[in-house]
Amino acid sequence: MKESTTGIQPVFEARRPIKSEAIKIAETIIQAGSMLLTAGAEVYRVEETMQRMGLSIEGVKECNPYVSATGIMCTVCTEDEMATKVARIYSSERNISIINAINSLSRKCVHDHLNVLEIDRELNQIKHIPVYHAQMKSLFGAIGAGGFAVFFYGRLMDVAASFVIGWVIRECGLYFEKIRLNPFLIIIVQSFVAAIIARISHYLSMDCDVNTIIISTLMLLVPGLSITNGIRDTMMGDYLSGLVRFTESFVIAASIAIGAGLGIYAF
Repeated sequence: MKESTTGIQPVFEARRPIKSEAIKIAETIIQAGSMLLTAGAEVYRVEETMQRMGLSIEGVKECNPYVSATGIMCTVCTEDEMATKVARIYSSERNISIINAINSLSRKCVHDHLNVLEIDRELNQIKHIPVYHAQMKSLFGAIGAGGFAVFFYGRLMDVAASFVIGWVIRECGLYFEKIRLNPFLIIIVQSFVAAIIARISHYLSMDCDVNTIIISTLMLLVPGLSITNGIRDTMMGDYLSGLVRFTESFVIAASIAIGAGLGIYAF
């Protein structure tokens, strides 16, 4: 507190609270775990990485993370204090590059014993790893759909139609993600569009097999990573996270069926 120049009313100076070392460490470890989980890593991998990074910091006696598919908690104990931080995970974007970079960082932490400032600096650099451009993602989606058509013994017209539809539904997904539409509604719309265009392709050219085209394009929407992570989390004893992954996969599969069914019977 300091007196005002008029001498009438005291003026209070606001001071920012100083974060303790344990809080800084817990925040950094939570940040690493959140980045991993958001990028699509398995729960057991996130917990193991967080614990290794936390215990590698000098002065940390205990680091106890708890991770589920939708949230993270972490308690850090040093010689003088204890701090607990919680983070809520709202969405996920598959990015194997981030998972690989943080795994490499955790090994570096164990080997070189980085301090919390160095780890935080490394994490900020990982955050800015460049991602594929939207048009490149659409191109990969188109190539993937065309490849599945070849895999399912489709003819040349089937491959061409699948390529075009793959591009279209990827563009639809990117657009609706920008306007923050519900993810399951996005999948319903994508499946609906895929089925409609496949039916149109069949009517325009009898050489197109509508079943091959629809199956090939819907393969882009199948939740393969969620199913795999659900199985791996369950086998590692994380039954709650495994159940969440399986539920997510079931809802996505139902959304695909609803969208495709509406598209087939609407045209």
